[in-house]
Amino acid sequence: MTKFGFALAHLQSGRYEQAIEWADEALIQKPGFINAMIVRTAACGHLGLREQGRVWIERIHQAAPTLTINAIKDFLSVFFVPEALACQVDGLAKAGMSPQ
Repeated sequence: MTKFGFALAHLQSGRYEQAIEWADEALIQKPGFINAMIVRTAACGHLGLREQGRVWIERIHQAAPTLTINAIKDFLSVFFVPEALACQVDGLAKAGMSPQ
């Protein structure tokens, strides 16, 4: 499993601190990896780290200026069961990402 895979698995399992650690490792390997940024941001949201989450939202928007929660939801709904998708979407919302 890749470092990103571990980050995603920890996020889905509610181990948000570990999700951040693995997302950081994935981002060291590939700094512009938006999916790792999304997982990291969602974990920040679930942990109530809104300031840190906002920093990562800005980084996501630098790489993909028009990316919103709804766009992420539409794309990921093909790959994730509703509960797994909700974990990412809810975390992003808690971090302060705009739905639209």
